[in-house]
Amino acid sequence: MIFQLLPYIHEYYSGNESMVLVIAPLNALIDDQIKSLTKKGVNAGVLRTKKENPKNKSEKEDEKSCTDEFEFDSDMEYTKQFEDIDDGELSLIESGNFRLLFLPPEGFISCKKGRNILMSVIYQKKVAYCVIDEAHLVQEWREEFRTDFRKLSQLRAIFPSTPMLALTASAPPKYFTHLTDYLLLQNPCRVVGNLDRPNIYIAIHKRKPSSIGSESYASILRPIANELKEQLTRYQLTIIYLPLKWCGYAFKLFEQILQEKVYYPEDNIDPSHRLFAQFHAAQTEMMKNEIMNQLTGTKSTIRVLFATVAIGLGVNIPNIGQIIHIGPPRTIESYYQEIERAGRDGKPAKPLLYYNGSDISANKPGMTWEMRAFCLTVTTCLRNYMLEYLGSCKAQNYTPHLCCSNCSSGCTCKHCSINDEIKPQSSPEAKSSPEIPQPIPVREVSAEQRKIILNSLKKYRLEIGAKNLRFG
Repeated sequence: MIFQLLPYIHEYYSGNESMVLVIAPLNALIDDQIKSLTKKGVNAGVLRTKKENPKNKSEKEDEKSCTDEFEFDSDMEYTKQFEDIDDGELSLIESGNFRLLFLPPEGFISCKKGRNILMSVIYQKKVAYCVIDEAHLVQEWREEFRTDFRKLSQLRAIFPSTPMLALTASAPPKYFTHLTDYLLLQNPCRVVGNLDRPNIYIAIHKRKPSSIGSESYASILRPIANELKEQLTRYQLTIIYLPLKWCGYAFKLFEQILQEKVYYPEDNIDPSHRLFAQFHAAQTEMMKNEIMNQLTGTKSTIRVLFATVAIGLGVNIPNIGQIIHIGPPRTIESYYQEIERAGRDGKPAKPLLYYNGSDISANKPGMTWEMRAFCLTVTTCLRNYMLEYLGSCKAQNYTPHLCCSNCSSGCTCKHCSINDEIKPQSSPEAKSSPEIPQPIPVREVSAEQRKIILNSLKKYRLEIGAKNLRFG
């Protein structure tokens, strides 16, 4: 809403029609914004670029996308190379006849034609503001995953005197300096709102070890499937985040349990009448659009969605009552982004996080010590921990059983003494866990430095082998 108002505010004060350029990270986020703006009668466009031909990808890369350790992130929609702009949209984009124009960083950094459009007379005259949406990703993705995010300072070279606005709902205070440097902001004004969501109850539970295989997932999924079979469309809308390779397993398990009740009503076997669905990057755009249209509509049959992070940041699904993570995200920032989608209609909602030892092991690629400590927090308030990390605080005093699973376990109110179900019991294994591990010293290194270290280790290993020494 903030950047949607900018072109009208600028026109009101200057008397000139203007355009706002919005740099957004994901297709799903852009499509959701375009759909919302179109309904409001706002002329918004998107600079889309041609993707790398899938046939050029090696079989090894295709296999890695399904087995990579970064299962929660390997599925993200992004383009490795942006070579050109779709021909059908080129003339429309060049006209600059928009109030808001959305594009990914690659659309003008890796795409020469996109950069030339932004440097054209029309755009130099009409662009009044540049907006970086989900700005925390500049820090998270800048090194290897989306390298063009670290080059967003080029936007300042294209529009040297245009005001820039960076928006994020989950950047900890330590990111402020990084963002200021990477975006070349000069004496920026920092506006911070409270991030607390009082209608969300936060819960963490341990799950069975990964070593037992599918049962580690089935033990969580089976009760949900049975409740869905009983309640059908009355079941609260639930998003279950899990690794890509387990989405298909969850889908098949629900089919086995629900049997003839997979569809509602039972005699309508059209895919749009399924009670559960999958959402990940391996699906076609048509399938994903159909699912998103259902979820953002008022008459969705889908009650349970198995998803990866491909569902996108900032997508507005108003009536999510429950969000379940089977395995934690790598960062507190990612976790907050995903759970804050619950309860946007103002009704009570519950995010549940299930983890085991291997999920948060010290050698888990990309797992931050803050996220590990969050999972291992068993006595202090989970809400406080998360909000303090993000530089915020509680918006109100909570009745303990309405705050988080740790607070509710010690709640002594009359309601809790009558209803034991409101107080999740910590397992003996969880109680024996350390409270909060000490932070592991971390030194940030660049991709080039990593390469030097790797080559040095290989050289050292060969030297030891040449001396007939055994190791490892």
